[in-house]
Amino acid sequence: MAHLVKILPENLVKFSAFPRRFAHTVQPVKLTYDEYLPKDQTTPGGAPVLIMHGLFGSRQNWRGISKRLTQVLKPGRRILSLDARNHGQSPHTHEHTYQHMAEDVREVIRGIPEAEKVILMGHSMGGRCMMYFALEYPELVESAIIVDISPFSNAHFVGNLNDMKELLKTLQNISIDPKLTPSAARKVADTKISGIMREKATRDFILLNLYKNDDSSLDFYITSDTGNADHWKYSVAYKEKLAYWPHWQNHGEAQISVKKLPQSKGGHLSVDSTHRTCFLYGLYCLRAEGSFSFSPNPTGGTHVVETVHFQCPPFLGRFCRAEVQFQRNAIMNNLSYQFNRHLL
Repeated sequence: MAHLVKILPENLVKFSAFPRRFAHTVQPVKLTYDEYLPKDQTTPGGAPVLIMHGLFGSRQNWRGISKRLTQVLKPGRRILSLDARNHGQSPHTHEHTYQHMAEDVREVIRGIPEAEKVILMGHSMGGRCMMYFALEYPELVESAIIVDISPFSNAHFVGNLNDMKELLKTLQNISIDPKLTPSAARKVADTKISGIMREKATRDFILLNLYKNDDSSLDFYITSDTGNADHWKYSVAYKEKLAYWPHWQNHGEAQISVKKLPQSKGGHLSVDSTHRTCFLYGLYCLRAEGSFSFSPNPTGGTHVVETVHFQCPPFLGRFCRAEVQFQRNAIMNNLSYQFNRHLL
C-alpha cells in the first residue's frame, strides 16, 4: 500500500476513509487482453504490468506504449493491456462498477499463477479501477501508476451530461448491415454520432470499440475455466442466429482446451473443442467436434488448420452444411483480420 501513497500527493490519500475488504458475490467476467513479452525471456522477469484504459477506450490505445515498455524495462516484464468490461472485445454486462471491474482484474491475475504481485497502470476510469483494486487487494500490488485521475469526485470536469446520455443512446440504437466491412461500418457509426461529437479524433477513439461479429453470435459467456498459459481448459455457453435463417436462434455449450505443444511436437498451439447445439427449446440437439492447429509459416505469418466433425439433421443436410461452411469462413476471416491487425 505504501507504493500507492508514493505516486499520489499525500494530502489526497486518506486510506482510513476507504472501507476494508468485505465479503461480496460480484461475478467477474473474463477480460480480453493483449500480452507483450520482453525479447529476452531467458532471465528472470519482474512483476507483470497490467494496464487499463479510460472510458470509451480499449486495449489498442496502449499498444505502442506496451511494446515500448517490453524494450526498456529492466528486468523485463510481461505487459498485459486489458479491455475493461463493456469495452473493446471484453464481455458486455449490465453491471459496471469499480467493484466489478476490480474483480475482473483479480480474475486476470488468477490466470498468471507465477505472479506473486503485479504492477498496475490505469488511465482515467482505468485509474480509478486500479486504485480500488490496490485498496481491496494490497497484498497483490507491488506498485501502481495512476494517470489523469484522482481518488476524489471530479463531476465538474465531465462536461455536458446530456450530450453523454445522447451519445450512449445513439450508439445503442445504431443498426449496421452485417454484410458491411469493419471500415464501412465505422463510417456509418461515425455519421450517426457526428452531430453529437464534432471532433473527428474523439469519434475515431470511441469507434475503436466497434468490432464485426462475423460468426453471428448473440451471447457468449465463459462459464468455467482451469489451467494456465500452457494448457487452458474452459467451458462456454452461447446463443447464435443462423446465417440462412436469421430469425431462428439456437443455444449451445462447448468445452474447449487450448494447449501449447512441446517443441518435440512442433511447438505450436492447438485448440480442441466439443459442442452441443440445441434447437426448439432443447428438444433437438446436435454434437460437433473441432480442432485448430496454429504453427509458424516458413514464408512468414501463422499457418492455421481447422478440422471439423459435425452432425446435421437428415432432412436439412444441405442447409446445415452451408451454415457450417459460412461459420468456418467467418471464423477464418476474423482470425486473418486479428493476426494482420497485430502485425501493424
